[in-house]
Amino acid sequence: MRECSNIILVHKGALGDFLQVWPSLYALTTQLPDKQFFWAGKESYTLWTSPLGIDMPAPYLRKSVDRIYSAEYWPRELNDCLLLWFGLHKPPTERDFENLLFFYGIEEDSYQPPRDIYARQLSKLGIDHRVNWHQAWLNLFGRYKDNNPEQILIFPGSGNLNRCWPLVKFENVAKRLSDKGFDPIFVIGPAELERNLQTHNFRQIYPDNLFELQETILESRMVIGNDSGPLHLAAYMDVPQVTVFGPASSRQWGPPGAHIVKMPMSCSPCSKVGRIGCSDPVCVRQIPEEMVMQKIEMIV
Repeated sequence: MRECSNIILVHKGALGDFLQVWPSLYALTTQLPDKQFFWAGKESYTLWTSPLGIDMPAPYLRKSVDRIYSAEYWPRELNDCLLLWFGLHKPPTERDFENLLFFYGIEEDSYQPPRDIYARQLSKLGIDHRVNWHQAWLNLFGRYKDNNPEQILIFPGSGNLNRCWPLVKFENVAKRLSDKGFDPIFVIGPAELERNLQTHNFRQIYPDNLFELQETILESRMVIGNDSGPLHLAAYMDVPQVTVFGPASSRQWGPPGAHIVKMPMSCSPCSKVGRIGCSDPVCVRQIPEEMVMQKIEMIV
């Protein structure tokens, strides 16, 4: 790793992908305490980067980082900075800049979780990948509280519609939970609002920010949903969960400790990178409600 006094950490992906990166951020900041770290990813993720001592860069530095995509030459403002850029499979530029290290989260012949792939790449740079990042997360951000034993959160959306179990099936599961005395609540995010993916039969909440989302998850008995960022967040806090999988690999993208529901189909998984091209994802649409209920009953 090139010696620089300032290290800028970059990740531009969605919540679930960011959470795959966080263990590497923890390893870097704890094992290089003499370095000054900056965060040039989404500002909303500072909820989880600031406690690691990672600062926001000056606006001119952030703009220089964003210029990397089309830069022919290394921005002079970044001459004393090393950029550690985390992605899945495509670097921000094809140019070979000495001050830029890109970490791939996907390997061509592997279904390993990106966090493990990142860890192996960091180990080649002398960063120990065996750190107990999960315990560190619990210490910093909280552990499952179960303060509301009747409250069960349902996340009916996902970043990709082809990963979504039909809304009507989530509603049927919610009805069965309600009949058992539980309080099922549908959590609706910006993507679900844009797609008009809402239920009219059960209570809905709309978290204003990631802190509110995190606190709501921590207070719940369990969470149920598609392969999505909030399910990974719940897993990091040891909140019991049932996650529905279809075209994506549960081995690669499954939240740690989740109860996975998937159909044994030869065509699934069909994607490693989230670009699911299947026009008829029967692997997720045809999952019976009973399969999901069986997993839920293992928890409640």
